[in-house]
Amino acid sequence: MAVKPAMRCIVDHIGSIINDLSEHEINTLLDAIKSADRIFLFGAGRSGLAVRAFAMRLVQIGLIAHVV
Repeated sequence: MAVKPAMRCIVDHIGSIINDLSEHEINTLLDAIKSADRIFLFGAGRSGLAVRAFAMRLVQIGLIAHVV
């Protein structure tokens, strides 16, 4: 598969996931993150890479995040 079509496939998939989320689910997640004293995240492989990037963003906005 060529790179550009693969990228479109990934973006379309992420878009469909976003469309399936309800505002309530999003707000529940945000409230849990904002109210946590510490946030522990874990993942392996590509998920681990995404988790590390997310943890870095959480730290950059002043939260305490750890990757396990």
